[in-house]
Amino acid sequence: MIAPAPRRPNILLCVFDSLAACETETETTNNSFVTPAQEAFAEFIQTGQLRADQLTFVNSIIEYLNQNGVIEKKMLFEPPFTHQHDQGLLGVFDDAQASKVIFLIDQVNGNAMASAAI
Repeated sequence: MIAPAPRRPNILLCVFDSLAACETETETTNNSFVTPAQEAFAEFIQTGQLRADQLTFVNSIIEYLNQNGVIEKKMLFEPPFTHQHDQGLLGVFDDAQASKVIFLIDQVNGNAMASAAI
């Protein structure tokens, strides 16, 4: 039997409901949880053919977002994001990948800010 695909979080809930609702983990059909940050980075992780250090870096971003809701991009060049490489984001990813990471962070931050403003 093929397992059903995970249910995607309701993006409108993240945009139009409270920040708390957006930060709440969304249960999937297989009883695991997907946060808005995990959802945002899912395709990048699945299609990016990431090295172990890159995956660890992305997971650190997701963990930070899950705990704090937003992240300032300058933090990507400070601890704990310099544990993988002393240059942070640009030491772990090439320019194209780093741009994609920034784009995804902007999306998550934008959704969180929009939710907070309501």
